[in-house]
Amino acid sequence: VIAGIVSVILADQIYQPNSRIIKLLAGVALVGVAIRTRAFYALCFIALFFLFPFSIFVGSSTTIFVVLVAIVYLARLTLRQAEPLQRVPGDVGVGLLFAAYLLSFYNVDTSVALRNGLFNLVGVVTSFLLFFMTANFIRTEEQLRTFVRIMLIGLAASIFVGMFELFFPGRTMIPHWILYRPGAEIAANYRVGGPLYDYELFAEYLAISFFLAFFWYRRASSPNLRFFGAALTVMTVFALLTTVTRGATLAFLGGVVYLFWCIRRNLKFRDLVSTLLAGAFLYIVLEFFVTNFTRSGSIAERLFKTKFEGITPDSRGHWPATLARALEHPFLGHGPWFDTGSSGLEIYLWPHNQYLFYLHTVGLFGVFAFLIIVGRLVYLSAREKAPSLQEPSYPRSLMTVLHVMLVVFLVDQIKIDHLRNDIYQFYPWILFGMIAATHRLVVEERQRGKPAG
Repeated sequence: VIAGIVSVILADQIYQPNSRIIKLLAGVALVGVAIRTRAFYALCFIALFFLFPFSIFVGSSTTIFVVLVAIVYLARLTLRQAEPLQRVPGDVGVGLLFAAYLLSFYNVDTSVALRNGLFNLVGVVTSFLLFFMTANFIRTEEQLRTFVRIMLIGLAASIFVGMFELFFPGRTMIPHWILYRPGAEIAANYRVGGPLYDYELFAEYLAISFFLAFFWYRRASSPNLRFFGAALTVMTVFALLTTVTRGATLAFLGGVVYLFWCIRRNLKFRDLVSTLLAGAFLYIVLEFFVTNFTRSGSIAERLFKTKFEGITPDSRGHWPATLARALEHPFLGHGPWFDTGSSGLEIYLWPHNQYLFYLHTVGLFGVFAFLIIVGRLVYLSAREKAPSLQEPSYPRSLMTVLHVMLVVFLVDQIKIDHLRNDIYQFYPWILFGMIAATHRLVVEERQRGKPAG
C-alpha cells in the first residue's frame, strides 16, 4: 500500500512538480532516516541534497536538516544509543572562529546589519555542525566508501542541473525550487551557475570535485564502475568549461599538476606523457564543443584577454578599497554580514577573496582561527597521503585526493569567497570533515598494523 501511494505521488510530481509536496516528502524522509537508522545515513541524506536546498520560513532546508539530525543524535546519545563525539583535527580553530564571530557583533551598528549578521551566523554555525558530524559519523572504511559514492551522486546531479541550464537557459526546472529564476536574461557567452546560481562558485565546486571523480575512476573494480567514473570525470571538466571562469580553471589545472607531483614515485614517464596528451586533447575537444555548439563562451579567450592592474587582475581592482574598509576594524571586523552596495563615492562589491572576506567580517582574529583550521588539515592530509591512488589502503589513497582538493580550494579562494553563497558555504566544511574522518581511519589502520584492504 505504501509503495503504491508513493508511486502515485512520484508519478504526479514527475508530470507536474509541486515544490511544497517535494519539500514535505524530503522532510518526512529525513525524519524517518534520522530516527530509524544510524546517524551516518542521515548525514548521507544531507550530503546528497545540500546542493538543492529550498527555502522555509525559518531558513534554508539544509540548516533545518542539520539541526534536526543533531537533535536526534543528542537524544540517542542521552539514551546511550549512539557513540559520543570525538576530538577532531582543527576543533580548537573552529572554537576560536566561532568566538570571533560572536565578538564581531561588537562593531555592528545598524539594525539591518544585526538582522543579516544573525542570519549569516546561523549558516556559519550550521557549517560547523556539519563539519563535526562528517568527522564523527563516518566511523568505518565502508562508511567512507559509501560517503564518497554519495558525494559523486550529488556531483552527477549538479552537473545534470547545469546541463539543463546550458541547453535550456532561463527555463525553470522545478518551480519555486531548482533553477527557478523568473525573468532571467539570456545573454551571449552564457555562464552556467547550476544549482548554486553562481558560475564562479559552481566552477570551484567542479574544479575540486573533479579529483574525487578521477579517484573513483582509478579505483574502480569493474568495467561498469570504471565507465561511470570516466564519464563523470569528463562531464565535470565539460561543466567546468561552461562556467567560463578563469580562476577556477587555473586552480584546477594547477591541482592536476600537483596531483601528478604527489604520485610521481609510482607514475611511469610513459603513463604520464600519455595521460597528459590524452587530457590535453580531450580539453581541446570539449573547449571547441562548448565554444561552437553552446551559448557559453571560450575560457581560453578570457584567459588571453586578462589584464592586470599592477599585480592584480583587472576584475579584482577593488581589492585595495576592500582592504582599506576592512582595516577600519582590523581585529574584530565589521560583523558577520558583508554589505554590498555604495556609500558616498565608494562602491562595495563582494571581496572576491575569502581571506579579505574573513578580515572584513571577523577581523584578524577570525582570519587567524580559519588559518589554524586549514593549516592543521593541510599538514595532516599531506603527512598521511599515499604515493599512489591505488594503494591497498583505501583511506590513505583517498587522503591524497582530499589533500589536493583542499589545496585547490585554498588557492581558488584567493579570487572568490565561498561565504557569499548560502548553498555552497557548506561544501568546504564537508570536505574538512572528510579529511578529519579519513585521518582517524588512517591512524586506526596504522595501529592495527596493516591496511584493511
